[in-house]
Amino acid sequence: MSLALSLHVAGAEQAVAAARQALGLARWLELRLDRAPALDFAALVRALPLPVIAACPRREEGGDFAGSLAERDARLCAAAQGGARFVDVPLGAPRPAALPAATGVIHSFHERPGERSDLRAQLHRIEARLEPGDVAKLVAHGGHEDGMRALDLYGTTRAPLVAFAQGPGARASRAWAPVFGAPWTYASLPGAATAPGQWTLQELFALWPPGGPDAATSLYAVVGRPIAHSRSPLLWNTAFRLCGLNAFHLAVEVESFDRFLRQHRARPFQGFSITAPFKGDALRAADAADAAAAEIGAANTLQRTAGGWKAWNTDGPAALDALAAAGLAARARILVLGAGGAARAVLHEARRRGHPAHVAARRADAALDLAAQAGGASAGALDQLRLDGFAALVQATPVGGDALPGNLLAGRLLPPGLLVLDMVYSPARTPLLAQALEQGARPVFGYDMLVRQMRAQFHLLTGREVPAEPLLAAVRADLA
Repeated sequence: MSLALSLHVAGAEQAVAAARQALGLARWLELRLDRAPALDFAALVRALPLPVIAACPRREEGGDFAGSLAERDARLCAAAQGGARFVDVPLGAPRPAALPAATGVIHSFHERPGERSDLRAQLHRIEARLEPGDVAKLVAHGGHEDGMRALDLYGTTRAPLVAFAQGPGARASRAWAPVFGAPWTYASLPGAATAPGQWTLQELFALWPPGGPDAATSLYAVVGRPIAHSRSPLLWNTAFRLCGLNAFHLAVEVESFDRFLRQHRARPFQGFSITAPFKGDALRAADAADAAAAEIGAANTLQRTAGGWKAWNTDGPAALDALAAAGLAARARILVLGAGGAARAVLHEARRRGHPAHVAARRADAALDLAAQAGGASAGALDQLRLDGFAALVQATPVGGDALPGNLLAGRLLPPGLLVLDMVYSPARTPLLAQALEQGARPVFGYDMLVRQMRAQFHLLTGREVPAEPLLAAVRADLA
C-alpha cells in the first residue's frame, strides 16, 4: 500500500513501537528527527521493521530543528548509515556531503501559509538537482484548489514525484496522490499528525480499495460546504468493496463549484454526489440533465459521460420510496416543510406519483413561490399550518441536524399514525422524530432516504446494483 507513516521521533522505543503498529498498513516510515533527542540514529534505523525516510527540517524551513545545517546533516547521514533509503533535503539546502552513495535524496519544497508559488518553476529547480534514485516532493498549502494545483504537476516530469497540499481543506490531494503517480503519500497515527490535513493510516486503509489505489483507480466525491458531516464516503466505499470495484469516494469542501468542476474535467473522476449549497450550480454547470433535475432546477448527482457531465436528481424518488415502504397509500396527501431544493425535489416526485401536496415554510412568500413552480401544490406559512388531513410529513430543511439543532414543529401535536420523514439523518433520532415517537406518529428515518438516494446514484455512476442492508447497517453503526 502506498503509505508512509510520518512520525515525530521522541525516543527509540517509541519509534520502534510505532513502526510495529504500522506493519501491514504502511510501506514506508518517515522519521521526523527535528524534535528528536540526541540518539544513535543509525542504530534506530537498523532496529526498525520498515524502510526509512529520514527528515529533519529546520525552523526556517517550517520544521522544529533548532540546530545548525551541519548538525542537521549529521542526523540525516547517521540515519543513512543505518540504512535509511531516503533523506529529505529542502530545496535550497545542499546535498549532505557525507551521505552514502546508496541513499536517495527527496528534494522537497513546501509552500508557507499564505504563499501561492509557481509550483512548476519550483519543480524545474528540483529537476536540475536530481541524481539517479532521487525523488521530487512539492507541497502546496491551503485548500482543495491548492491541492489540485499540486496534482497538476503529475505527468509534467519523468522524475518520481510526490505532490499534494497540506491544510485541513486539502486532504483529498493526499488521498488522491497515488492515483496520479505518487510512490507514496504521508499519513500518521491517531492524534500524532506531523502536518496539517494529514490522514491517519487507519483512515486511509478504510478509505482506499484493498491493496491501495493505483493508476486504474476511479475517483468519486461528495461536494458541498460544509461537508465534514457527510456519510456519503462511508456508504460509497462500503458499496465499492461489496462490488469489488477499484474505486474510492471522499468528501470535498469547496468555495466555488464552477472552479471545482473546471479543475476536475480531465482527471480520473467518474462522478460526484452534490449537496448544499451547490445543487443549483451543479445543474447549471452540467452539459446535459435528466428531466427531473431540469424541472427541479437542482442536481444531486453528476455523471461523467462521453458528452460531458450529466446531471441527475435522486432525492425525490428516494423520499417517496421511503414513505411508500413505510405504508404511504397511493395518492395520499403529503405535507412538505421547507422551500429549498430538497423540498422542490420531493414536490416534483409527489406530483409525478399523483400525491396532492402542501408546502409550509417560515416565509409564506417562499412557500407560495415554490408551490407555484411545482404546479398544483397548495402553500402557506408555517405558523398558520394545520396538521390534520395529511398522510405524511416530509421535513426538508437542515433544522434538527448536528449543525442546526431545533424542531420546526416543537410544541405542536402530530396526528397519530402520521408518517414523518425527516430528511436530516444526523442525529438519527432528530427532535422531530423523537416527537413523532412520543405522540404516536410513525417516524421514517433520514438515513433510510439517504441510503435509497445513494443506491440510485451508485447505479447511475457505476452500472451496479448494491444491496441496501449492508449500507443501512454501516450508517446505523456510524450514527449510533
